[in-house]
Amino acid sequence: MIDRELRVPGTPTEQGYIGLALVVGTGLSTSCVALLHASRTQFSAIEAIYVFTPVIVSIALVVAGTLLWTTQFGGREMLRIGTAVFLGMTVFGLLITWTITHEFIRGGSVAHAPFVTVNSMTVGAFVGLVLGWLDARNRRYETTLRQERNKFKRQTEELDEFAAIVSHDLRNPLNVATLNSSVRRRRPAERRLKRSKMLKNLSPEWRQSSRTCWRWPGKVTLSVTSPQPRLRR
Repeated sequence: MIDRELRVPGTPTEQGYIGLALVVGTGLSTSCVALLHASRTQFSAIEAIYVFTPVIVSIALVVAGTLLWTTQFGGREMLRIGTAVFLGMTVFGLLITWTITHEFIRGGSVAHAPFVTVNSMTVGAFVGLVLGWLDARNRRYETTLRQERNKFKRQTEELDEFAAIVSHDLRNPLNVATLNSSVRRRRPAERRLKRSKMLKNLSPEWRQSSRTCWRWPGKVTLSVTSPQPRLRR
């Protein structure tokens, strides 16, 4: 996977174009090299399948990269995908180059070295595309999950704060004013206005309910029941 702290200057749109250029450039370059090698080589109908395989894979690479850029991912994510494609092509190319060099030193034939190299680089680019796509998708999922957790945390804090407000004695105007001031300091303007309206609408009802409860307490009968005779007297 790509380093999580990849930092590239530019806006997200510019980063997306860089990533798309890496994907499309890799696909076009490998397909052009494969076609050039095919034009210089005589091969049978069966061999044509192996010759044109990197061309087909390169076209699929370009189409897939373009679709990812236009439908799913943003600039930073596309840049990571493009970097993964380029790294995959480079790593596979270096590995196959090392293998061909080893065969050449041992006296083996290197007649098909360009074809083998292009095939390996194309496969590496496509593997990089798949890994980059999986990495970008996982990062998007983690980002969405983190945002949901933060949203849930904020809602929990608001509920706790509202419960604390309700638990106070709202019959006292000083307490209401103090709580409103606290809300204004903690919350943004839109939330402050919403919370203040809520308190303003609910406070009269609570105060009226409190007055009613104190004004009409009802009848209360107190009695002491004890088996001790002296308490009865």
